[in-house]
Amino acid sequence: MSGAGIDELRRSFDDAFARPSEEGVVDAEELLVIRVAGDPYAVRARETSGLAPVGRIVPVPGPLPELLGITTIRGGLVPAYSLRGLLGYPHARDVPPWLLLCGADQERAALGVDRFEHYARVSRTSISAADDREGRQHVREFVRTEAEVCAIIDIRSVLETIRRRIGTLGREKE
Repeated sequence: MSGAGIDELRRSFDDAFARPSEEGVVDAEELLVIRVAGDPYAVRARETSGLAPVGRIVPVPGPLPELLGITTIRGGLVPAYSLRGLLGYPHARDVPPWLLLCGADQERAALGVDRFEHYARVSRTSISAADDREGRQHVREFVRTEAEVCAIIDIRSVLETIRRRIGTLGREKE
């Protein structure tokens, strides 16, 4: 993505926070609408600590095939994972252009996403429980935005899966 495109997305993202709240949306949820493998998803903004264009990711050997490598974020080393792979999609050849920053302290992680669409503030009544979780890892809910219906990714579930899989692999080696 060009520098101008990144600047435009950054302005759009910042402007969304500067807008006055919508009338009638008292009980609202703030979402980041993204694309993974071409499919629309949303994540709760409160479950992330930011969104950043990918910088340098240094490939390292690791226990999970979804590990893209290590990157530096806000002065610290952070493992970067393919959200595409963690959601069950086939592995992509290219490093995704965006990173969702998640977790805190020693459990920080960056999740690579294919595209940042926009910020959305929606009424909680626009969110419904997923009836059928089969085939949709880490999705418990769906949201209807102005543009489309998106599956909401449970970031805590994604991070817990990473921790559990790393822990299981560590025990298997002992």
